[in-house]
Amino acid sequence: MDVTKTEGEAAETESPEVCWEDLRQDDTAAQIDTTESSPSVEDLKRMVLRENELRVSPEWQAQFEAAEKSPDTDWLECVEKLQQQVVTEFCYGASAVNALRAAASLYPQEAFFREIPLYVRYNRARNGTLAEGSAVPDMNLLWPDGKARSLWTLGGTDIPLVLVAGSHS
Repeated sequence: MDVTKTEGEAAETESPEVCWEDLRQDDTAAQIDTTESSPSVEDLKRMVLRENELRVSPEWQAQFEAAEKSPDTDWLECVEKLQQQVVTEFCYGASAVNALRAAASLYPQEAFFREIPLYVRYNRARNGTLAEGSAVPDMNLLWPDGKARSLWTLGGTDIPLVLVAGSHS
């Protein structure tokens, strides 16, 4: 199967990525469009289901487990690869990963995106021991300039200190 690139780039014939769409349609002559278009709501739903399928597969569970034990990688890096695989299978470019991650925010009226994704039910992140009213231990934080500084240099001893954290997955 040939993979057609956009804007006059040469077509590839060596080890092309295979799209689920092509396999489901059983149309070996279909052209794979890797332009940076946004997935439709229906494509996002199918992509979430595929991501769920992969997340619980023995192959990906082994990768997550290995990443958790490795000092060189992190399970979030595995999620990044998994999501890249999903959007590639559905013939979208890398920017579609953002739509996959933000589906619940992009389509708040769609209960599917609040109820189906496994990353909510099978979250491998650990809850810490801190709770409201707990004393937060001092720790070093790496600043954008590359220097480590104490958490308490930001405040917290005499004035309230609020920490906000998030995840890109």
